Amino acid sequence: MANPDRAYGFKPWGPLLAVKHLQKDAAAAAFGINDVVLQTTDGGVDVAGAAGTISNTVGVSLEYSATGTAGRVMLAIDPGQMMHAQDDGDSDTVVLAHLGETGDSTFTTLNTTTKISTQEIDTSTLDASGVNQFLLLDILLSDNTDGTKNALGDNGDYIVQWAAHRRGSSTVGI
Repeated sequence: MANPDRAYGFKPWGPLLAVKHLQKDAAAAAFGINDVVLQTTDGGVDVAGAAGTISNTVGVSLEYSATGTAGRVMLAIDPGQMMHAQDDGDSDTVVLAHLGETGDSTFTTLNTTTKISTQEIDTSTLDASGVNQFLLLDILLSDNTDGTKNALGDNGDYIVQWAAHRRGSSTVGI
C-alpha cells in the first residue's frame, strides 16, 4: 500500500539539542510549525524560500507566527539536530541509493488551518553534491496513520540532518 501524502514540515526527531527564541520582524512571512527558518541580513529570521540562501539556515520553527507579526519565535537551532520529513512524491522516487545524499526542502507555505508546515524533501534535488540543505540519513521506521508501514518510495517519511547550517560545518555524508 502507498504511503499517505501528509506533509508536516521538518519535525525534530529524537532529543531537542538546542532551543532558542530568535527575533522575527513584521516583514517576515508567516511561520508554520516545523518550517525551515533562515537568518536574514537584518539579523531577524524568516521562512526558508522567503529569505537568503540555504547557508543562512538557523533551524526549524516550533511554533506558529502570523505574517506581519514581530516578536520572538521558538526554534530548534542545533546544527546536529535530526528531523523527520516526508518526501514530496513528485518527480524522483527515493530509493536505497539516495540515503547519504543531500537535498533541499520544497519551500512551500504553511497549512492555514492546522498552522503546520507543508514543506517536504524535494526529491528532485537529491544528489551526492553535498551542497544542499539536508542529508538524507534513513527511512523513518514507523506505522502510517492508516496502519500500513512507512516504506521507501513516494511520500515516504525519512530522517534527515542539516547539511547546510549557519552554525555548523560544511562536512556532509555518512
